Amino acid sequence: MEAVLQRWTLTPVADRRFRHLSLGNRQRVGLAAALGHRPRLIVLDEPSSGLDPAAVIVLREVLRQRAAAGAGVLISSHHLDEVARIADRIVVLNRGRLIGDLDPTAADLERVFFRTVLADDERRDARRGLDPDPPLEPGPPGEPGPPQEPGPQGER
Repeated sequence: MEAVLQRWTLTPVADRRFRHLSLGNRQRVGLAAALGHRPRLIVLDEPSSGLDPAAVIVLREVLRQRAAAGAGVLISSHHLDEVARIADRIVVLNRGRLIGDLDPTAADLERVFFRTVLADDERRDARRGLDPDPPLEPGPPGEPGPPQEPGPQGER
């Protein structure tokens, strides 16, 4: 336990209640608890959220070590530059569907990501017959305006 506290720089706050910790220290505690027992499968959502740079480095090291030991590691994140530093493979999900793979070594990864998602959105809208750029303001009288949500009893 002491080694885990030291690795995640939690020794100075080990005597505090969780609710009295900063967001970053709460995140460290969660990661230490999730990774301290050397799991064979790791699934994390935005694990670097709230972490300071030193903790991000510890997180990278721990994830690389677990992967090298044969653990499966799945990270969900919008921080592509951070994911690319540790990933063997990056997959892109859009609206709950797998829509592509990205090369972690690719230049301008974020631009490729957004282009991939935009192309998927446009394909989906085309299949549904939707205008990709609907008007935001109502047009002149007699012309349709932007789509509206149904009213309380399904009325428009």
